[in-house]
Amino acid sequence: MQVINGEGYFVGRVKDICLIVNNTCHAALLIENAEGQETEILLDEISAIGDAILLKQKLKQKGVKNQISHCPSCGTELDADALFCPECGKKIR
Repeated sequence: MQVINGEGYFVGRVKDICLIVNNTCHAALLIENAEGQETEILLDEISAIGDAILLKQKLKQKGVKNQISHCPSCGTELDADALFCPECGKKIR
């Protein structure tokens, strides 16, 4: 399942669900980006789950250049790798 940050950028795919045990136990998703790097995302950092997982925070994929484009629906400036417009929610790709 795809993981999208709060600004509409693809950050990776869910690889696994894991438990992090330190002083307390936390459930998390193990996310793998396009370069194969893994990141743990705690479940309380998730805004919504549907066809994709939407994160609350801005978690950018490393190594992605910020090229500017515009939303075809509302004209809002967005990075070229945006999947959704952060202003109107229109699917870009």
